[in-house]
Amino acid sequence: MSTFKEATVYKVGESYLGKDVWAMDLMPPIEASHWSQAKATTLKPTVVYSARQHANEVSSTSHTLKLAELLLTDPAYRDKLKKVNVVFHPITNADGAQLAYDLQKMTPDYMLHAGYLSSLGVDVTAAQWDTDPILPESGIRSKIWRTWLPDIFLNPHGYPTHEWVQLFSEYAAWVRTRSVETRDYWTMRGWWMPGSRGWTIRSIRATRTSR
Repeated sequence: MSTFKEATVYKVGESYLGKDVWAMDLMPPIEASHWSQAKATTLKPTVVYSARQHANEVSSTSHTLKLAELLLTDPAYRDKLKKVNVVFHPITNADGAQLAYDLQKMTPDYMLHAGYLSSLGVDVTAAQWDTDPILPESGIRSKIWRTWLPDIFLNPHGYPTHEWVQLFSEYAAWVRTRSVETRDYWTMRGWWMPGSRGWTIRSIRATRTSR
């Protein structure tokens, strides 16, 4: 995608285990030698897609990159870049993604839930607003946020096996309090985007942040 004039692809940081983490800004071609994200986001609204926080939820990266592809190759989609800046951060949890990939080669029928978390066994967004988080990748979202001050910040997730067994087996949902009515089944809480190639279902859990 970096070959398109509308795309600016750059390394935005590294993971705890030293993996490169990438981001991409999409907007009409800029001819100037210097430009400012702060000015660009003042002239047009900005939306950020920061995906793959939970790395075994693979579809979050897939449908994010598919949207980027459409914005670069489909004239109807590309025209939308005149009205909005779009920032893609397709993999937040690079170490977890590598672990999930390695595990699926050995145990393709397992849930691969070990890849859900970071290399230190905590959520990759832990301490993401700290000045110096122990996981360097934790600070990347806040870095993108502060750079762009976006109008909308989306955190795409996916639904791997561990979400589906809740409904179709006797597996209990998460219990947040002692009240049984607070059990959480995440599959009902997403935006659904059915795929056209086979039974592919993707989701986004969206948050409009206020920080």
